Amino acid sequence: MQTNILGKTGLKISRLGFGTSEIGFNLSIKDNKLISDIFNFSIDNGINFIDTASSYGISEQIIGDHLSHRRSEFILASKTGHSILGNEWTYDSITDSVDKSLRLLKTDYIDIMQLHGTDISSLEKGDVVRALQDSRAAGKIRFLGYSGNNENVIWAITSGLFDTIQTSFNLVDQYAKFKLFDEIKKRNLGLIIKRPLANAVWGTEKKTAIYSHIPEYTFEYFERAKEMISLITELDYPEDYIFLALKFTLFHKEVQTAIVGTQNLSHLKKNIKIMQSNLELSEDIIKEISEIWSQISSDWKQK
Repeated sequence: MQTNILGKTGLKISRLGFGTSEIGFNLSIKDNKLISDIFNFSIDNGINFIDTASSYGISEQIIGDHLSHRRSEFILASKTGHSILGNEWTYDSITDSVDKSLRLLKTDYIDIMQLHGTDISSLEKGDVVRALQDSRAAGKIRFLGYSGNNENVIWAITSGLFDTIQTSFNLVDQYAKFKLFDEIKKRNLGLIIKRPLANAVWGTEKKTAIYSHIPEYTFEYFERAKEMISLITELDYPEDYIFLALKFTLFHKEVQTAIVGTQNLSHLKKNIKIMQSNLELSEDIIKEISEIWSQISSDWKQK
């Protein structure tokens, strides 16, 4: 498995990370064997970065149940805030959330605790960041991260308060490439990419299946993909759209890790196989996808 150093944290992480929103929302505690198989196959095959959140259903609990005995083998990132807290962005709500995550995850520390979608007004008050700083001083977390998009993530990047940034980037959502990558690199922040596959909408016929997980952004991604595909030339694009999406995202060296989630073991095995493949997209395809996005994306924000 390819690895990277996650910015100034110094953490050595796998370039393919495992995201737990799908498994946390769509499986239940009763899916014991499947959950165990997915988590252990990930770690056994070189994935050492696992990303979760307090708002991802049962994800923190099942990580604690199935992986606490392997805690030394992976880097653990979680998130506080978002739908769990609503508008209650206070010092106490953040510290309580961190403590709850530690209990569910059955661990003494979390490597990266990320503020999840916190808006600028809440960040500027300072209480939520101070809560994470105090949790770090108490040894509960090692590094401070921010997870978000658009104006909020720009504030977080330039604030000097965070060690890592998690944001959206894929072939139909390239805002980060043109607006964020340079600033992140300049500050040596760790860059974690979410939604690297764009929910596999490229080349997919519109159908209910692709909207089953977080439909509010996959509908937008589908519409963008449809518009972009109408403009591609006769270049030899790969038929495997998962390969296309993942290789496009990871072509960009600024991407230190890309988190892909699944509740399907065969999908996980395929993703790992793609990572092990020496096949790459041609620079002509990368260039065309980037140019098409630039031409038509004037009002497209990150999702």
